[in-house]
Amino acid sequence: MCPLEELHSNNIFLRGEFNFVERWKELANIKYETIIRLEVIEHMRVEFGTKLLKACRELIEPDGIMLFSTPIWNGKTQSPNHVHEYTIIELEALVKSVGFKVHERFGTQINIRTLKQNFEIPETILKYFDNNALSCMFAPMFPELSKCVFWTCKPI
Repeated sequence: MCPLEELHSNNIFLRGEFNFVERWKELANIKYETIIRLEVIEHMRVEFGTKLLKACRELIEPDGIMLFSTPIWNGKTQSPNHVHEYTIIELEALVKSVGFKVHERFGTQINIRTLKQNFEIPETILKYFDNNALSCMFAPMFPELSKCVFWTCKPI
């Protein structure tokens, strides 16, 4: 990752050179209400992704929430810079195995062909919105069909 300067502002801490998987115990002096990871786990080998989730579980308050997003493996293509894209079933099982339950899951991007194969979009909407807008607008309704998914998880 690109080197970043450390930033401290109120209760927000950005540690640019911090290897969370190896050094998370340095943060264990307090529990966190919210842990957010956006587009991270797909850039790690499964063993490190598992360690990441276990560490998040150790650091979160009993009534806290973990928010994360990741692309979902569609069985066909994976971005060349991704180490491992999970299926929804695979990632949900991993999340549960480390002590979280999936609270909600939303699609964030859906392939327009997939959308049109599974949902009849009214012509008036097709005339007004382009494919990029439709992809994002309808994805929350179809997390199982979406290429990218946003997860909210709570400790068990």
